[in-house]
Amino acid sequence: MAQVGLNRATRMAFYEGIRRQYQDRAVTLQRARDDARALALQTEAVLRSINVDLGFVGERIVELDSMIYNLRGYMDPRIVASLPTELLRQIFSVLAADVAARWEMETKPSMDDLCLPYRLESVCRRWRAEALDCPALWASVIVPLANSEPEIGHVNAHVARCIARSGRLPLDITCLWNMPHEQPIVAPELQQMILDSLGAESSRWGRCSFAMPYLSFPGTSLSESLRRSTPLLEELYIAGVTSNDFEGDEPEHSAYYLPHCPNLRTLVSKDSDVLLSHPHAPLLSLVHLRIVTDLAPPSAVWTMLQLAPSLQHFDFSLGDDTSMSPVISQSRLSLPALRTLAVRIFAAGWLNAWAPQMDMPNLRRLELDTAEPELFDLHQLFSRIESTVVELSLCNDGYELNERPCEVVRTLPNIRSLRLGEWEDILPSFFRELAAPSLCPQLESFSVGGRQDIDQTAAEAIAHFVRSRTVGLPSDSSTPRRLASVDLESAAGVPAWLKDQVATLLTIPACS
Repeated sequence: MAQVGLNRATRMAFYEGIRRQYQDRAVTLQRARDDARALALQTEAVLRSINVDLGFVGERIVELDSMIYNLRGYMDPRIVASLPTELLRQIFSVLAADVAARWEMETKPSMDDLCLPYRLESVCRRWRAEALDCPALWASVIVPLANSEPEIGHVNAHVARCIARSGRLPLDITCLWNMPHEQPIVAPELQQMILDSLGAESSRWGRCSFAMPYLSFPGTSLSESLRRSTPLLEELYIAGVTSNDFEGDEPEHSAYYLPHCPNLRTLVSKDSDVLLSHPHAPLLSLVHLRIVTDLAPPSAVWTMLQLAPSLQHFDFSLGDDTSMSPVISQSRLSLPALRTLAVRIFAAGWLNAWAPQMDMPNLRRLELDTAEPELFDLHQLFSRIESTVVELSLCNDGYELNERPCEVVRTLPNIRSLRLGEWEDILPSFFRELAAPSLCPQLESFSVGGRQDIDQTAAEAIAHFVRSRTVGLPSDSSTPRRLASVDLESAAGVPAWLKDQVATLLTIPACS
């Protein structure tokens, strides 16, 4: 009997061991089942989302098929050719106006604009007739760069075609031949054929943009084509042109003059000898003048300003190899309409020397973008404009700075808007000094721009400056005024915390 009991106990222990194995297996399977159920639910959700996306994509495919079918039908020459004549004329007029609206002085036009009239006239005979009967389509004369004699022949034919088909409308001429990486390799004598064709129509010039390499051969300068009356000319951009080297100051006997252009409103002259208006042809309509030159004698620039009594914006730069000293004229220069004066690279000396003879009673904005030492050679100019200037833009890209920018701000006490542009470094000390109530007490708007990142030290100084001009100041504070706006978006790298803090400081309610 004892043996039988032992066998039963052994078998029971064996069965209990097997049961524990099955129980462990059951727990594992239950966990796997739970995971599978969760995965199935997730898969069902993904499947439903995929089905919804497939339905949306299918609907869009059907819509796009319909749109493509309709557009293909509209492109049917039979449908296009059957458009009513009046509608066709309106379409052509709108297209011509769109091309004219995109005209910019220093921007190379697209080939689509160049080819537009030719594409329209190639649709059918009726379209060709209407295109030829729409002068506005041909009034934008885009002159592409030609690098061979056959190409110049084609371009010259294109120019002649545009001139003939544009009727008597003013011409918008774009001739940008010295764009980057596009230096022409053909002889200037051949290029002059195109310039002569354009010059023969100078009486119809409306807006013109010329940029080309130096044409130094006798009789081939663009100046020869410009020495004609241009009664309709309103905007002129001309860059990179000189007829020959000059010595001495002979503006009346050299190429330094423009023809009769009574309606000229904007003139940009960059490294060009076409600068000085003839003394008998004042530029009464000129409101915007920008000069970048190391070619012109000082008297040429001075005379140009004398001939522009309505000038509102004057932007002046000199080349770094300019060796001419400014001529201090005994006559006064009155610019009653001038509101913006931009002093660029190396022009400070000339303008400072002229300042005692210049009257600018309505000057409001001063832009200084020049070598750092030159900023402080403008003491005579500052003394003439300190009571009227309320906007100041300071830029100084690539020059080592010191604490002296504060001297400029201190010299102009009525500044209400200050912009710090392309600086090599952002000076923390500048902002610490600017926080003082005595410096720029009228300041209401401030902005920082440029490619330079704002580091931690400069950011803390800017935050301190903004805090000093906002917190605790009433809205009607006059000494100093409370900042109304701070723009940091045009700077290259601005810490996120600085943006947030400035935004918070500007929204703090003013003290009563």
